[in-house]
Amino acid sequence: MPENRLSSYLSTLEVCKRDEPIAHRTGATAAGDLIAAPTITAAKDATTGVMAAVEHKVAVAVGTCYGYSTPSDIVAITPEENESVLVTIPQVVGAESYVVFFSTDAAPKRLCEITEAQRAAGCVCTAVETVTTTGGTAGKVLVTLVGTGADTGAAMYATSTAIAPGKVAVAGTGTSGAIDCTGRQTAYVRALVNPVALTAMPALTVVPFVKTGDQWAPGSPGIVTAGVRSETFTVDVKGASEFVVCIKSNTSGSTADVTVQLV
Repeated sequence: MPENRLSSYLSTLEVCKRDEPIAHRTGATAAGDLIAAPTITAAKDATTGVMAAVEHKVAVAVGTCYGYSTPSDIVAITPEENESVLVTIPQVVGAESYVVFFSTDAAPKRLCEITEAQRAAGCVCTAVETVTTTGGTAGKVLVTLVGTGADTGAAMYATSTAIAPGKVAVAGTGTSGAIDCTGRQTAYVRALVNPVALTAMPALTVVPFVKTGDQWAPGSPGIVTAGVRSETFTVDVKGASEFVVCIKSNTSGSTADVTVQLV
């Protein structure tokens, strides 16, 4: 068979092998795929620590495999001399980690980053960037010293980049939930722009995420250029168990629909 005919045959065969389209996202926006830091509280604790009996500040930012949120509101607390502070951190759906800031500075400095599993179990920060679940209280982190890292005003926390595949993986408004791609090779992603009341077709950027084991990982962004309503992208999903598509950027006033076909 001539090479051009063989190529055409293989392309046709691949199209025939595709599953029916999955309506994965409807009316989605970039803002809707970001997660925000929770409202935290802090209380004095009698556990031995290394801190002065002066006002300290504490804040939290949430993290995903893509980036961090902006920090939470700062909470002030005055511990007893050489004791500790117990910080309550509510769960944020889609958060993979939580950055804890704690110091006497007006913009508190980074002390440690804990995983969602550590937050849920309860943990103790025993040194800068050192955390243990031994002696922890569920949903809380016990802070025994001040941080020395970047403060809450650092550039990396100035704008939220906490795109959360774990949030999109939960079926609900605007999402079908995670797509099971076990044993599949390729996902064909069609991203479509809904201009709504805009007078010109805006641009759109989407980011695919695959899950292997319990870890999400981002793929290369797909861009629908301004003036074009939809584009189709391919994503390698070999070896992954779940697949989602998040919205990275869209023009205010517009939304996005995403359909997926697996091979």
